[in-house]
Amino acid sequence: MLKISVANKEYSIPTSWNDITIVQAGYLQSKVNELPETVREFYTPNIEEQKTLTDDDIPVQCEFERNVAAYLCGFGDIIDSITNEDVKYLFANILIRFVVGTMGYVDYEQKKITKFKHKGKVFRFPKSGKDITGDDAPLSEMPAQQFCDASDLASANNLSVAPLLVATLCTKKYSETEVAKLSNTFNDLTMDIYFEILFLLRSAHDYLSNECPECYGKGKSKSGTKSITWNEVLLQVTDEKPSEIPFIQQMKCYDFMRFLNVKYKLQKDKWQTISKLAL
Repeated sequence: MLKISVANKEYSIPTSWNDITIVQAGYLQSKVNELPETVREFYTPNIEEQKTLTDDDIPVQCEFERNVAAYLCGFGDIIDSITNEDVKYLFANILIRFVVGTMGYVDYEQKKITKFKHKGKVFRFPKSGKDITGDDAPLSEMPAQQFCDASDLASANNLSVAPLLVATLCTKKYSETEVAKLSNTFNDLTMDIYFEILFLLRSAHDYLSNECPECYGKGKSKSGTKSITWNEVLLQVTDEKPSEIPFIQQMKCYDFMRFLNVKYKLQKDKWQTISKLAL
């Protein structure tokens, strides 16, 4: 956090992700999404064909940057006495990382923590294990239902549900009721903790995508069709025997994914055989 003085009053300028709360990031993401495409592209890193801002875009960008500076730094009405040049300098050198981060280009280095303290309580991430080679198997002790719920929330790319994602992964006894009660606790959690949780979940999917390749690519949307969610996949596993749903939900997520991988593999082999017979 950087301290500056404006009109004889001190203000705090966020400089890192542990200075930004989930709610602040969610608000910022919503404002970014309201921008015209050409203005959003202006902030997109490494874009090949960055469009030139039009005369109509420039005042929109200026107003956006002033609003972001006022909101994140707590300037309030004092923002009106700060020049556009000073706002642009502050934005370009410090605040832009938060805009870019809410667009999905995150400059955060994972610390791989396993717990954190918030409001006087200690919250722990679900346990991870080791595979037969001794490599890390992230979140391998998590039940399938919890894994699917968390994965669906993460894939939404919507920071308004970030407190719910944190609650989903950090509740002691997993249930929808407990998650709903706990989620409001994390509105003022800082974004560094959220990224730790998000990256841990992603690392689990990275691991599983190699071990269970049939589970990835299956469920990707085809032209004109809607992508399938992880919870829909879970229900598909039990489509022939709904009575097995509670059992599947409580399976360890890695066992569930291996089971799903075999199911998809058998389905693919079956249809390949049928197509050959039809030739």
